[in-house]
Amino acid sequence: MDILNGYPVLEGLGKISKDQADEKALNEYSRFRVIQDRSYKNDFEKMIKVVKQKSSRTKE
Repeated sequence: MDILNGYPVLEGLGKISKDQADEKALNEYSRFRVIQDRSYKNDFEKMIKVVKQKSSRTKE
């Protein structure tokens, strides 16, 4: 058992190499980034609409 967190320490080399893990992480991040960018743009566009609506109300 590991003293720090109480979980057993894994033994052996594991099933994948560091290079494979790094490649998978980069691929997953690339997919996440596309979704994140799309979400950010949508949020930005929503905020622009809100600001325009508030601006048009103050002009009336």
